[in-house]
Amino acid sequence: MIFPKVLGLAFVLGATGLPVLAQETETLCRERAASKIVRIAVCTENAEDEVLFEEGERMCDGALPCGVWFYLSEEQAPTEAPSNHDGLTQQQVTDALGVYVAEQGIVIRIDQVQD
Repeated sequence: MIFPKVLGLAFVLGATGLPVLAQETETLCRERAASKIVRIAVCTENAEDEVLFEEGERMCDGALPCGVWFYLSEEQAPTEAPSNHDGLTQQQVTDALGVYVAEQGIVIRIDQVQD
């Protein structure tokens, strides 16, 4: 009977695979502040869009509406999350790396203006 052997193998791989995956998963951004809709995150590096997307999904955790604003430094990141995106100042918007918008499932990059 091959069916029980296959189930046993799947169970062993699942049990040993999950801790390994958890150890390999490294978050580049940490949530600094959160409101019902807006999250503020500080990242350790200027990550690719795919990484920001994954971090945004993780921080929103299925909540809609939800947006995550990403910053490279504590100094640039707001200490409190506004109740909605309109609560960010122009400086806070332009200082951001970008924002993850859960409703559309996208990351929007904020281009830094060079003097």
